[in-house]
Amino acid sequence: MTVHAVQPARSTGPTIEAPRPTRLLVSRQDPVSRRYYAVGFLSEAEDHRFRFDYLEAAVKAPGFRPLPGLSRSDKCYVSDRLFPLFAERIMSSRRPDREIALSALGLGLDAAPFEVLARGGGRRVGDTIELTPAPEPDTTGTMTMPFLVHGLRYLDDKSAAAVEHLTPDAQLALVPEPDNKVNEKALVVADVAGQKLGYVPDPLLNVIRQMSDLRIEVARVNPLSLGFHLRLLVIAHGRLGPHTRAFEGPEWQTVWSG
Repeated sequence: MTVHAVQPARSTGPTIEAPRPTRLLVSRQDPVSRRYYAVGFLSEAEDHRFRFDYLEAAVKAPGFRPLPGLSRSDKCYVSDRLFPLFAERIMSSRRPDREIALSALGLGLDAAPFEVLARGGGRRVGDTIELTPAPEPDTTGTMTMPFLVHGLRYLDDKSAAAVEHLTPDAQLALVPEPDNKVNEKALVVADVAGQKLGYVPDPLLNVIRQMSDLRIEVARVNPLSLGFHLRLLVIAHGRLGPHTRAFEGPEWQTVWSG
């Protein structure tokens, strides 16, 4: 019997087509619990002006601290330019490895800064800020939602090997982990054999749980040289119910809603 080695997917390939988000949830990681908590929304209007709003729940929470450069929690911020806190998270067009990084996210060289933030999450090594796009269904109600799998830094050798041998378009599964010590609502991303590959990002848990006809597949397995946070890019396909939008409801009320 001849055994053929499975070639791992790499950070090259066609761009990933998905609706371009106009609103990003900004979360910050608690240094003790390690959980991410929603802080506010960053949005881009049709006239390409940017806006940031704090969430009421975040401002009222004990120990709340404003984000750097956005010190007023009682107002909304509007600017013709992306706020420095977020602009500094976008790779410079002069960097020689920019094309590789964008390809790892399934984006082309013409990707707009807001789109790069949405796909990559704006994460940096040692940072506590993360951006999560508010996914929008298309005219048929279908959602196409790429996201980077969390927690790959902590995988054991067996799980790390399973990630390495994933191939593009491979189907994945989601497994509840109610005994998770950080978040009892955690969803494990697993391969078809049930091997753990990582986690669904916390801000997307409620969105994922509301989706019907859900299907998860591999988009990219990127080299470790790009960092654990870019290691595994997947795509969720599914549908949201009528009149349902991500990150909407009383808990998502902003301080200034005018």
